[in-house]
Amino acid sequence: MPEQTAQTEIIKTLSDIADIDAIGKLSPECNTAVSFAGGKKLKQYLDGSVLYELELRIWGKNIDQLAAADSVFGICSLLSEADVKKLPEIHGCKLRFIRISSMPSLEKRQDDGIWIYSGAISVIYLNKALP
Repeated sequence: MPEQTAQTEIIKTLSDIADIDAIGKLSPECNTAVSFAGGKKLKQYLDGSVLYELELRIWGKNIDQLAAADSVFGICSLLSEADVKKLPEIHGCKLRFIRISSMPSLEKRQDDGIWIYSGAISVIYLNKALP
């Protein structure tokens, strides 16, 4: 099995911190999930290190509309307030900061009455140059 990428390890680490049920899509068994939502290179330094932005979509569902919205907002807030300086390096990458890039909003209401909300966070991290 190939080694996990830095992005995959970052999403796993943040998922563990926020106690998110799943990585990927919501399912009947989980009420919260996180998925990749893109990213980009922000800057490359002379030493070869690169600053990246990783967008993550946070999903929440519940029969109670306020609970669905609140779960997404709570996860986004928790992660954006996390002290990333205390987190270990992940595959040579150091998290710089996390910010809420999209506040929770209604995605849809399913036929069974379940409300689905989503929000997004941006994770800024530095990928250090290899020696």
